Amino acid sequence: MTEKTEITAQFLITEYTSIFEKAKQIDEIKSTRVNFFLGTVGLISAGIAAAVNDLSISNIQNTIFLSSTVLLLLGLFTLHFCQNYSVDSVHLARRAGRIRRWFLCENQKLAPFLVDEPSDDTPQFALGLKGLMRRGAEPVLLVLNSFLITIISYLIVIAYIPMLLNHFQCFPVVQISKEILNTLQIITVLWSFWWGVYFFFVQLFWVRYRMSDEQRKSNIPKRIDGVMFPSDNREIRKLIEDYFKNLKQSEEST
Repeated sequence: MTEKTEITAQFLITEYTSIFEKAKQIDEIKSTRVNFFLGTVGLISAGIAAAVNDLSISNIQNTIFLSSTVLLLLGLFTLHFCQNYSVDSVHLARRAGRIRRWFLCENQKLAPFLVDEPSDDTPQFALGLKGLMRRGAEPVLLVLNSFLITIISYLIVIAYIPMLLNHFQCFPVVQISKEILNTLQIITVLWSFWWGVYFFFVQLFWVRYRMSDEQRKSNIPKRIDGVMFPSDNREIRKLIEDYFKNLKQSEEST
Protein backbone atom coordinates (compact mmCIF):
# COMPACT_ATOMS: atom_id res chain seq x y z
CA MET A 1 0.00 0.00 0.00
CA THR A 2 1.46 3.34 -1.07
CA GLU A 3 1.59 6.32 1.25
CA LYS A 4 -1.13 8.11 -0.71
CA THR A 5 -3.41 5.08 -0.54
CA GLU A 6 -2.76 4.70 3.17
CA ILE A 7 -3.67 8.35 3.81
CA THR A 8 -6.83 7.92 1.77
CA ALA A 9 -7.75 4.78 3.71
CA GLN A 10 -7.30 6.56 7.05
CA PHE A 11 -9.44 9.45 5.83
CA LEU A 12 -12.21 7.13 4.65
CA ILE A 13 -12.15 5.19 7.90
CA THR A 14 -12.64 8.47 9.77
CA GLU A 15 -15.50 9.40 7.45
CA TYR A 16 -17.03 5.93 7.87
CA THR A 17 -17.01 6.35 11.65
CA SER A 18 -18.49 9.83 11.34
CA ILE A 19 -21.31 8.53 9.14
CA PHE A 20 -22.40 5.98 11.73
CA GLU A 21 -22.17 8.53 14.51
CA LYS A 22 -24.50 10.82 12.55
CA ALA A 23 -26.83 7.90 11.81
CA LYS A 24 -26.92 7.08 15.52
CA GLN A 25 -27.78 10.70 16.36
CA ILE A 26 -30.58 10.69 13.79
CA ASP A 27 -32.06 7.50 15.27
CA GLU A 28 -31.90 9.00 18.77
CA ILE A 29 -33.65 12.21 17.67
CA LYS A 30 -36.27 10.17 15.84
CA SER A 31 -36.90 8.01 18.92
CA THR A 32 -37.09 11.11 21.14
CA ARG A 33 -39.78 12.70 18.96
CA VAL A 34 -41.85 9.52 18.84
CA ASN A 35 -41.51 8.97 22.59
CA PHE A 36 -42.55 12.58 23.22
CA PHE A 37 -45.69 12.02 21.14
CA LEU A 38 -46.49 8.75 22.92
CA GLY A 39 -45.89 10.38 26.31
CA THR A 40 -48.21 13.27 25.40
CA VAL A 41 -50.93 10.82 24.34
CA GLY A 42 -50.59 8.92 27.60
CA LEU A 43 -50.56 12.08 29.72
CA ILE A 44 -53.66 13.57 28.11
CA SER A 45 -55.49 10.24 28.25
CA ALA A 46 -54.71 9.90 31.96
CA GLY A 47 -55.88 13.48 32.60
CA ILE A 48 -59.19 12.90 30.82
CA ALA A 49 -59.75 9.62 32.70
CA ALA A 50 -59.10 11.36 36.03
CA ALA A 51 -61.55 14.18 35.24
CA VAL A 52 -64.43 12.02 33.98
CA ASN A 53 -66.32 12.05 37.27
CA ASP A 54 -66.12 15.85 37.57
CA LEU A 55 -67.41 16.74 34.09
CA SER A 56 -70.74 16.50 32.34
CA ILE A 57 -71.17 14.30 29.28
CA SER A 58 -71.06 17.26 26.87
CA ASN A 59 -67.91 18.63 28.52
CA ILE A 60 -66.26 15.21 28.36
CA GLN A 61 -67.09 14.94 24.66
CA ASN A 62 -65.72 18.43 23.97
CA THR A 63 -62.55 17.68 25.93
CA ILE A 64 -61.95 14.40 24.11
CA PHE A 65 -62.67 16.01 20.73
CA LEU A 66 -60.27 18.92 21.27
CA SER A 67 -57.58 16.66 22.76
CA SER A 68 -57.85 14.19 19.88
CA THR A 69 -57.62 16.99 17.32
CA VAL A 70 -54.49 18.45 18.94
CA LEU A 71 -52.90 15.00 19.25
CA LEU A 72 -53.72 14.21 15.62
CA LEU A 73 -51.95 17.37 14.44
CA LEU A 74 -48.97 16.53 16.65
CA GLY A 75 -48.94 12.97 15.29
CA LEU A 76 -48.96 14.16 11.68
CA PHE A 77 -46.08 16.56 12.32
CA THR A 78 -44.16 13.77 14.06
CA LEU A 79 -44.75 11.45 11.10
CA HIS A 80 -43.50 14.15 8.73
CA PHE A 81 -40.29 14.64 10.73
CA CYS A 82 -39.75 10.87 10.97
CA GLN A 83 -39.91 10.69 7.18
CA ASN A 84 -37.21 13.35 6.93
CA TYR A 85 -35.02 11.40 9.37
CA SER A 86 -35.56 8.18 7.41
CA VAL A 87 -34.45 9.93 4.22
CA ASP A 88 -31.32 11.24 5.96
CA SER A 89 -30.53 7.76 7.28
CA VAL A 90 -30.71 6.24 3.79
CA HIS A 91 -28.45 8.97 2.39
CA LEU A 92 -25.87 8.24 5.10
CA ALA A 93 -26.07 4.48 4.48
CA ARG A 94 -25.43 5.05 0.77
CA ARG A 95 -22.39 7.20 1.50
CA ALA A 96 -21.08 4.39 3.68
CA GLY A 97 -21.59 2.08 0.69
CA ARG A 98 -19.30 4.27 -1.41
CA ILE A 99 -16.55 3.88 1.16
CA ARG A 100 -17.01 0.09 1.17
CA ARG A 101 -16.80 0.21 -2.63
CA TRP A 102 -13.40 1.92 -2.46
CA PHE A 103 -11.97 -0.65 -0.04
CA LEU A 104 -13.36 -3.52 -2.12
CA CYS A 105 -11.73 -2.13 -5.24
CA GLU A 106 -8.43 -1.87 -3.34
CA ASN A 107 -8.68 -5.40 -1.97
CA GLN A 108 -11.11 -7.86 -3.58
CA LYS A 109 -10.49 -10.39 -0.81
CA LEU A 110 -12.73 -8.25 1.45
CA ALA A 111 -15.81 -9.34 -0.54
CA PRO A 112 -16.94 -12.26 1.68
CA PHE A 113 -16.56 -10.16 4.84
CA LEU A 114 -18.75 -7.22 3.83
CA VAL A 115 -22.00 -6.98 5.79
CA ASP A 116 -23.77 -4.54 3.45
CA GLU A 117 -23.70 -3.87 -0.27
CA PRO A 118 -20.59 -1.99 -1.46
CA SER A 119 -22.64 0.44 -3.57
CA ASP A 120 -24.45 3.74 -3.21
CA ASP A 121 -27.88 2.70 -4.52
CA THR A 122 -28.85 0.61 -1.49
CA PRO A 123 -30.75 0.63 0.78
CA GLN A 124 -33.81 1.63 -1.19
CA PHE A 125 -35.82 4.71 -0.30
CA ALA A 126 -39.08 3.21 -1.51
CA LEU A 127 -40.19 0.25 0.59
CA GLY A 128 -43.07 -2.15 0.24
CA LEU A 129 -45.75 -2.49 2.89
CA LYS A 130 -43.86 -5.29 4.62
CA GLY A 131 -40.61 -3.31 4.69
CA LEU A 132 -42.36 -0.22 6.00
CA MET A 133 -44.05 -2.15 8.79
CA ARG A 134 -40.65 -3.33 10.01
CA ARG A 135 -39.66 0.22 10.89
CA GLY A 136 -40.08 1.21 14.50
CA ALA A 137 -41.60 4.69 14.33
CA GLU A 138 -43.80 4.93 11.25
CA PRO A 139 -46.17 1.99 11.96
CA VAL A 140 -46.85 3.24 15.50
CA LEU A 141 -47.65 6.74 14.23
CA LEU A 142 -49.85 5.44 11.42
CA VAL A 143 -51.94 3.36 13.83
CA LEU A 144 -52.25 6.06 16.51
CA ASN A 145 -53.21 8.76 14.02
CA SER A 146 -55.84 6.47 12.52
CA PHE A 147 -57.21 5.71 15.99
CA LEU A 148 -57.49 9.45 16.70
CA ILE A 149 -59.40 9.98 13.46
CA THR A 150 -61.75 7.18 14.51
CA ILE A 151 -62.46 8.93 17.82
CA ILE A 152 -62.98 12.32 16.14
CA SER A 153 -65.38 10.95 13.52
CA TYR A 154 -67.33 9.03 16.19
CA LEU A 155 -67.76 12.15 18.33
CA ILE A 156 -68.85 14.18 15.30
CA VAL A 157 -71.62 11.69 14.55
CA ILE A 158 -72.96 11.05 18.07
CA ALA A 159 -72.52 14.52 19.53
CA TYR A 160 -72.22 17.41 17.08
CA ILE A 161 -74.43 16.40 14.15
CA PRO A 162 -77.48 15.65 16.40
CA MET A 163 -76.83 18.91 18.27
CA LEU A 164 -76.84 20.93 15.05
CA LEU A 165 -79.95 19.17 13.72
CA ASN A 166 -81.74 19.84 16.98
CA HIS A 167 -80.60 23.48 17.01
CA PHE A 168 -81.92 24.20 13.53
CA GLN A 169 -84.95 21.90 14.06
CA CYS A 170 -84.28 20.03 10.86
CA PHE A 171 -86.33 17.04 12.00
CA PRO A 172 -89.26 16.76 14.36
CA VAL A 173 -88.70 15.10 17.69
CA VAL A 174 -89.62 11.43 17.42
CA GLN A 175 -89.44 8.52 19.77
CA ILE A 176 -86.77 5.99 18.84
CA SER A 177 -86.98 2.45 20.09
CA LYS A 178 -84.09 0.84 21.93
CA GLU A 179 -83.47 -1.62 19.08
CA ILE A 180 -83.16 1.17 16.49
CA LEU A 181 -80.91 3.14 18.85
CA ASN A 182 -78.59 0.14 19.26
CA THR A 183 -78.50 -0.36 15.49
CA LEU A 184 -77.59 3.30 14.97
CA GLN A 185 -74.80 2.95 17.55
CA ILE A 186 -73.37 -0.03 15.69
CA ILE A 187 -73.58 1.79 12.37
CA THR A 188 -71.84 4.81 13.92
CA VAL A 189 -69.02 2.63 15.28
CA LEU A 190 -68.55 0.91 11.92
CA TRP A 191 -68.62 4.25 10.09
CA SER A 192 -65.98 5.68 12.42
CA PHE A 193 -63.86 2.55 12.09
CA TRP A 194 -64.06 2.84 8.30
CA TRP A 195 -62.73 6.41 8.50
CA GLY A 196 -59.87 5.21 10.68
CA VAL A 197 -58.92 2.49 8.17
CA TYR A 198 -59.29 4.93 5.28
CA PHE A 199 -57.04 7.48 6.98
CA PHE A 200 -54.46 4.75 7.69
CA PHE A 201 -54.14 4.02 3.97
CA VAL A 202 -54.09 7.75 3.12
CA GLN A 203 -51.10 8.18 5.44
CA LEU A 204 -49.50 5.02 4.04
CA PHE A 205 -49.90 6.33 0.49
CA TRP A 206 -48.35 9.66 1.49
CA VAL A 207 -45.36 7.96 3.16
CA ARG A 208 -44.73 5.68 0.20
CA TYR A 209 -45.16 8.56 -2.27
CA ARG A 210 -42.61 10.64 -0.36
CA MET A 211 -40.08 7.80 -0.30
CA SER A 212 -40.74 6.91 -3.95
CA ASP A 213 -40.07 10.53 -4.88
CA GLU A 214 -36.72 10.37 -3.08
CA GLN A 215 -36.00 7.07 -4.87
CA ARG A 216 -36.70 8.71 -8.23
CA LYS A 217 -34.36 11.60 -7.44
CA SER A 218 -31.61 9.21 -6.33
CA ASN A 219 -31.76 7.34 -9.65
CA ILE A 220 -30.53 10.44 -11.53
CA PRO A 221 -26.80 9.84 -12.16
CA LYS A 222 -24.40 12.49 -10.82
CA ARG A 223 -20.85 12.73 -12.07
CA ILE A 224 -18.37 13.50 -9.30
CA ASP A 225 -14.70 13.72 -10.31
CA GLY A 226 -15.19 11.34 -13.18
CA VAL A 227 -17.08 8.74 -11.11
CA MET A 228 -20.67 7.99 -12.04
CA PHE A 229 -23.07 7.67 -9.12
CA PRO A 230 -25.17 5.70 -8.25
CA SER A 231 -22.68 2.88 -8.60
CA ASP A 232 -23.23 0.14 -11.11
CA ASN A 233 -24.33 -2.88 -9.14
CA ARG A 234 -23.49 -5.16 -12.06
CA GLU A 235 -19.82 -4.26 -11.78
CA ILE A 236 -19.88 -4.95 -8.06
CA ARG A 237 -21.53 -8.34 -8.47
CA LYS A 238 -19.18 -9.27 -11.28
CA LEU A 239 -16.23 -8.26 -9.09
CA ILE A 240 -17.44 -10.48 -6.26
CA GLU A 241 -18.31 -13.36 -8.59
CA ASP A 242 -14.87 -13.21 -10.20
CA TYR A 243 -13.25 -13.27 -6.78
CA PHE A 244 -15.11 -16.42 -5.70
CA LYS A 245 -14.51 -18.04 -9.09
CA ASN A 246 -10.76 -17.42 -8.80
CA LEU A 247 -10.80 -18.62 -5.21
CA LYS A 248 -12.55 -21.86 -6.19
CA GLN A 249 -10.12 -22.45 -9.07
CA SER A 250 -7.15 -21.91 -6.81
CA GLU A 251 -8.56 -24.39 -4.26
CA GLU A 252 -9.18 -27.00 -7.01
CA SER A 253 -5.70 -26.56 -8.40
CA THR A 254 -4.15 -27.19 -5.00
